[in-house]
Amino acid sequence: MQPDQFIPTWQRTKQLINLTNSPITVPAGTFQTMDFQNIFSNIDGTPIDSCGNWSYIQYNHYGLNVGSVKWNSLYYNEIPLCKNRESRLINYYIP
Repeated sequence: MQPDQFIPTWQRTKQLINLTNSPITVPAGTFQTMDFQNIFSNIDGTPIDSCGNWSYIQYNHYGLNVGSVKWNSLYYNEIPLCKNRESRLINYYIP
């Protein structure tokens, strides 16, 4: 694995987990989504955060013709502090 482009002691694995059949329910409704993930871990195998987690999984559930339905994100410096931010689609409009 290659080191992360921003934190050289971390590695990042990108993967598409589920292409077509990952139903997600959010305030805007239930959507069939694709699940994309970035998995961050320390190259040396030590825990990534102060809670003892070996990796941090950043996900994005993406609905066809809708866009991002549910995702989590944070700043790099928040990963070691065990923080997480989750966003959910509340409403949408398709013209």
